[in-house]
Amino acid sequence: MNISITDEFLESTLRLHPADTRRVATFLDKLLHSPDAAGLRPEPIHDAPDRSVRSFKVTHDLRAIGRMDSGAVQMLHVGQHDQAYRWAREHCVDCHDDAGELRVIEDPARRVCTTNELCTAFDESGIEHGLAR
Repeated sequence: MNISITDEFLESTLRLHPADTRRVATFLDKLLHSPDAAGLRPEPIHDAPDRSVRSFKVTHDLRAIGRMDSGAVQMLHVGQHDQAYRWAREHCVDCHDDAGELRVIEDPARRVCTTNELCTAFDESGIEHGLAR
C-alpha cells in the first residue's frame, strides 16, 4: 500500500502527547507493512462531505483521517475521536486541476465533494513520494 502524508497530518501528530505520537508512528508502520492486520480496517465517515475520507483506529480514543484512492492512502489528520471526526466533517479533499496537487478545503459548504473528483494525477511511485506525474 502506498501512503502519503500531508503537512496537516504531521502538524496534528506533533500536537499530540509524545506517547500518542509514538502510537501514530506504530500505526503508520502497521498500515504500510500489514494493511490487512486486525484493527486497521478503514471506516467510512457517513456525515463527511467527502466520500473518499475514512477513519482509521490508532488507539481506543485516537483516530487518523485518510483519503482512500485506488490502493493508496493520503493521511490527512489525526486527533482524539470526536475532534478527528469533526475535522473530517469540516474538510474535503480536491485535486488541483492544473498541477494534480491535493488540496484540503476547509469549508465544505463552499463545494460539494464527489467521488468523481478523485485525484488521478499521481502514479504509484508519485503517491509514495508525494509527487505528481
